[in-house]
Amino acid sequence: MTIKSILVHCDNDKFFAKRLNMAANLAQAHDAHVVGLFVITPVQMPTYAAVPISQEIWDMVRQRSEEAAAKAKKNFEELTRRAGVSAEWRLREGPLADLIADHALYADLVFLGQAGEPQETGYVDFDLTGDVAFSSRRPVITVPYAGKSETIGRNVLVAWRPTAESSRAVHDALPILQKAERVVVLTVNSKDEGDLPGADISQHLAQHGVRAEVRKAVAQDMEVGNVILNEAADQNIDLLVMGAYGHSRTRELVFGGATRHLLHHMTVPVFMSR
Repeated sequence: MTIKSILVHCDNDKFFAKRLNMAANLAQAHDAHVVGLFVITPVQMPTYAAVPISQEIWDMVRQRSEEAAAKAKKNFEELTRRAGVSAEWRLREGPLADLIADHALYADLVFLGQAGEPQETGYVDFDLTGDVAFSSRRPVITVPYAGKSETIGRNVLVAWRPTAESSRAVHDALPILQKAERVVVLTVNSKDEGDLPGADISQHLAQHGVRAEVRKAVAQDMEVGNVILNEAADQNIDLLVMGAYGHSRTRELVFGGATRHLLHHMTVPVFMSR
């Protein structure tokens, strides 16, 4: 896979510039096109509301949404122009996860913000990453609101398990891994990989021109997420690559405990594939 089209979810929270700059940095490295998508979500009338909302209120909400979209567009155009990357703006109205997933079908990579981040407008649902990854089957990079660095893909940590999800994530991330200065493969509780955990995947990466060092760790089930995050901090990692683990329900992906913990407490961008 090559990275030639990057979709970025756009909004007006104070961390949007960081998310877009990371996407632009990656676009520069891969000569990729950046698509900014702003979604105006329909206002839902609560079923328990006793008094109908007046047309004046609806108009005011609509006006604020349009003003937010215009502000985000201005920021998007200024940041991408400054970065010198090919870019285009898209404005759509409808369900947030569905529209991002639909546009992701025509992108190689999707950038989202971390769920639950404090925003002025446009709260991001915690399940957005799972919904987009499951519905579009495209790799997603979720950018945390913690940390100030905007570098991405120089020092990469691969959280490896011998599963289809991990394999998919590694293959989707190959263009990034091939350009990285350093790649670390971390195995946690790797009793199913024989005497040399991580040896097979590091050999496979070497066949693709990626030299990786392997590290091993042991943790209890509830500690796996913390072990991975601690390793990322210790190794000065700027991108974590891992499979999206969980189970599906209709068009959604319900994350397992370790994955959910990582997305709640992430301190570096997380690259996930399903």
